[in-house]
Amino acid sequence: MSKTQHGNVASTPEAGEHSQAQWSKVYEAIAERWPQIDQGDLKQCDQSASAITDFVSQRVDAGRNEVEAAVAKFAPDDGGLLEPVTEKLRDLSDGVTQSIHSAIERAHYQIDEAPVKMSLGALATGFALGVLATAAYVRAHHQSSSWERMRDRFGRE
Repeated sequence: MSKTQHGNVASTPEAGEHSQAQWSKVYEAIAERWPQIDQGDLKQCDQSASAITDFVSQRVDAGRNEVEAAVAKFAPDDGGLLEPVTEKLRDLSDGVTQSIHSAIERAHYQIDEAPVKMSLGALATGFALGVLATAAYVRAHHQSSSWERMRDRFGRE
C-alpha cells in the first residue's frame, strides 16, 4: 500500500482524492466568507484545521472561534491524537497477518510434501491429547474400588 504526504496528513491515494475534495470545500467556504484571503497562500498551508484556522484568523477581523467554526464545518476529520496510534496498530496488524499467512503457507507446504508424515504426526498428537484428557477425567472423578472400600470399612477398627 503506497502512501503519499498531503501537508500534515498522510493518506493512501484513494483517500487522498476524497480528502482533496473535502479541503476544496474548506477553501471555497473561506473564499466566500472572507474574499480578501489569497487562495494561493491558503492552499500553501498544511491541510489541517488548526493550521488553516491560524492562517485565516491572522488575516481577518473575525474572532478565532468564528474562524474555527467555519473551518470545522467543512474540514475532514484528521484523526487528531489517535492517528499515530491507529497507524502503529495498522502496521502491527499487517505484520501479524503476514506471519499468520506465512505459517499457513508453511503448513500447506509440509502437508503437500510429506502427507504420511503429517498424518502420523496428527494421529500421535490426537492420541496424546486423548490420553491426557482421559487421565484428567479419571483423576477428577476418582471412585474408590471395592477393595479400597472393604479395607476402609474393616481394616480400621
